[in-house]
Amino acid sequence: MNFNKLPLLRSLFTYFGRSSFPTRRRWARALGWLAPHLMRSRTRIVRTNLAMAFPDTPAEVREVWLRKHFHLLAQSLVDRGLCWFAPPQRIVETVPIEGLEHLDALLADGRRIIMLAPHLVGLDASATRLTLFLKESATMYTRQSDPDVDQLVREG
Repeated sequence: MNFNKLPLLRSLFTYFGRSSFPTRRRWARALGWLAPHLMRSRTRIVRTNLAMAFPDTPAEVREVWLRKHFHLLAQSLVDRGLCWFAPPQRIVETVPIEGLEHLDALLADGRRIIMLAPHLVGLDASATRLTLFLKESATMYTRQSDPDVDQLVREG
């Protein structure tokens, strides 16, 4: 039997979208602690990358960075509920962007703009916030391997 988890995912992310920042932060702490224990292959990848990038840094420090990475990753996941299901005004109030006047000036001059950004944990929030400012935009998207997750991301 094939379980359709899409309604559960929608409910969970809608809950996150309606939750206060302290509540989302508590969820992120719990999920950030749990993630390295459940995502063992991802944990090995992060640990290996940190060791290769920072070979002279003590292993204990790299472990602190690993835990911080998973906490920030969990926070970005929880905050997607805000980005995907909160009212636009709440997103604008929660995700400030400095320097929009520069972008606005370029757009007013009729300039075409390409913005490139590395895919880091905070990118989704800033991209969502920018879409509320821009009248037209396009992004690149990679289909998710899980159809239910893919549907949720596209809806978001």
